[in-house]
Amino acid sequence: MYIENIVLKKTSKIALAAHGVLLVGALIFYKERVFFSDAAYIVCDIINHNILSIQCRRYGSFITHSVPYICQKLHLPLKLIIIGYAISFSVFYIAVTALLIFIYKQYRLSILMALYYFLIVSESYYWISEIPQGIAWMFMLFGVIIYLGYKEINILIISIPFLLLSFLTIFTHFVILMPTLFLWVYYIIEKKNWPFSKSNTIILSSLLVVVVAAKFGFAYNGSLESG
Repeated sequence: MYIENIVLKKTSKIALAAHGVLLVGALIFYKERVFFSDAAYIVCDIINHNILSIQCRRYGSFITHSVPYICQKLHLPLKLIIIGYAISFSVFYIAVTALLIFIYKQYRLSILMALYYFLIVSESYYWISEIPQGIAWMFMLFGVIIYLGYKEINILIISIPFLLLSFLTIFTHFVILMPTLFLWVYYIIEKKNWPFSKSNTIILSSLLVVVVAAKFGFAYNGSLESG
């Protein structure tokens, strides 16, 4: 087990360096990333209306929207605002990976996270949206609760960051529900890296169901209003 952790720790640092490569690419191709698809509308909406352009209650996207919002508040040149928005995604992913490695010691999750972002490069590197942001929130969710679980923190205290992070995960984009449920079930079945008892697992699972139901409820109400 000790040797396994040493290997995972070293590999996780390679994963962190890999995110650095993607950050450099985001800087080089900032125009392609910002002027492609939804990103162009988002950054223009933030600049022109002086708001965080949260679409369809995808609240987790505030983390990247904050960059152009703050930049325009500081009256920075348009080019710097665009560059800041283009690289803010990669900076966010690096921050989450660093937390997983150096704070939460979740080396497996950091490696899996890097694999995801490198695999998605082959399909949509220029497409920056809520989905990859939601994936980052998902990894943060698992990293935090597993870390707190091994620290034997009271389940009521764990429930607070769990609700917040699961809310950001599911609400950032509903598609993230699928990998979240997959990892949730996987950890429970595997047991090896799951620190929670059966009763605590039921409590957290129930809270996750509540968050998912809330997302369904908002989506349903939204469809009624638009209809």
